[in-house]
Amino acid sequence: MKINKKILLISTLIPVLYVVVVPFKKISNYGIAEYAIGFPFHFMWYREFGEIPNKLLLFTSGEIRKIQFDLMYYFLSVLFFYFLILVCMYAYKRVKKTT
Repeated sequence: MKINKKILLISTLIPVLYVVVVPFKKISNYGIAEYAIGFPFHFMWYREFGEIPNKLLLFTSGEIRKIQFDLMYYFLSVLFFYFLILVCMYAYKRVKKTT
């Protein structure tokens, strides 16, 4: 199976864009607030005593220390989107071919 580089690039960008665009899911509110970030798998966790600052400032040097990043779940998210895009393209070609 040949890897389509355009689809791979798109599927790597979708989880990163999800972090910036979609609101975070608050998991814990006892003492330290914990937020799960990522779709379809949570690949980032942010822990803070207060609310989340501006999302774009989340990756500054002061805030990056409060983030736990799990590469395995990030790559699973990339694979999920890669195969989802491939299936959608295959279905589109089949429908287009029959009409």
